[in-house]
Amino acid sequence: MCKHPKSYRTPEITFTPAEINEIHEWLDSGDFAPDGILWEKLYEYFVDEMPYGTAKARTGDPDVWIADKLDADGTLSLPMR
Repeated sequence: MCKHPKSYRTPEITFTPAEINEIHEWLDSGDFAPDGILWEKLYEYFVDEMPYGTAKARTGDPDVWIADKLDADGTLSLPMR
């Protein structure tokens, strides 16, 4: 499995405090259902860490992987602006 170093991550992906709050609300409710721009930002931020099959939704669900990652690491790892 080929993973890009985190340095290849798009540097302009940042999250506003409102987006961080929205992510917390999803995680607290147990209904992690991001959509639109916020989901795209989360996907782009984490895609390099995600297994290839999950990123392509062949062997896993990217939504579930992202939710599990946020549960494990919290949102403190997300860059804020």
